[in-house]
Amino acid sequence: MRKQPKSKGEVFCPHRSSDIKPKTSAYGGFEFLDLSVPADGSTYVEGTFAPHLHMKGIRSKRKTIRVIPYANEYFELLVPNGFTLADMKQFADENGQEISDGLQKMLDEEYPYEITPLSYESKIPYLGEYLPIRILPDGDESGGYFRDGAVYLKPGLTGEEIREAVLRLLGEMAYGIFKEKLDRFAKAMNLRYNRLAIDDGRRSFGMYNDVSRDIFLSRRLLMMNDAVIDFLIVHELAHAEEFSHGSEHDALMHSIMPNYDECDDAFHETCSRLIKQGWI
Repeated sequence: MRKQPKSKGEVFCPHRSSDIKPKTSAYGGFEFLDLSVPADGSTYVEGTFAPHLHMKGIRSKRKTIRVIPYANEYFELLVPNGFTLADMKQFADENGQEISDGLQKMLDEEYPYEITPLSYESKIPYLGEYLPIRILPDGDESGGYFRDGAVYLKPGLTGEEIREAVLRLLGEMAYGIFKEKLDRFAKAMNLRYNRLAIDDGRRSFGMYNDVSRDIFLSRRLLMMNDAVIDFLIVHELAHAEEFSHGSEHDALMHSIMPNYDECDDAFHETCSRLIKQGWI
């Protein structure tokens, strides 16, 4: 399933993407189209969870569209001259789920580890700890929850169903937890953002939209401890002032988080552990 990175910035480093507001963006002397939309073609509702596609359309002399996926879950689309943002949006709406499924298949095929199937004896990563699984009480139709240091799930689930149930619960909880942290750090840093969207990145856990000022955070971040989550949130907020990954961005991060380097190391160590366990 997932391939381990060769360096810190190659796969796991958070990256940014622009949304559908600008018609074109300039980069490296040429223009491209940028688009971030839910993979299923729906309209994202803040407070919910939805896997997103983050795509860059590059105009060329081609007559067809070529989709190039990358391990950081970003897509390049080589599109014909005259291709508009509306065309790209329509293409994403019609083909987004197939494109997303293809990316997941690619990541799965590159995964180099042997995963132990989940069972009710497994421990589930949550906020830096590993919690036991408990069976929901009789008559409880909630579908599951995290409570009292355990994960409560329905009985009779297969290993893959346990995984999906855990990820669903993380998606349901992520917005409330991340939103409070975002607002707290945004106030402390005197920075503003527009909207928080909960994504499902297995390689890119955070993205900042420099045009709409939206922030995308993966539900899988909830498997990491509070210090690492704070690190990722501050990282994305810092892009509201310093968009590039350069010395200015690093200096801003160090001014807010003096233990930035330690958190960076902890982040990549956590990613290495979770990828070996098959969670990302």
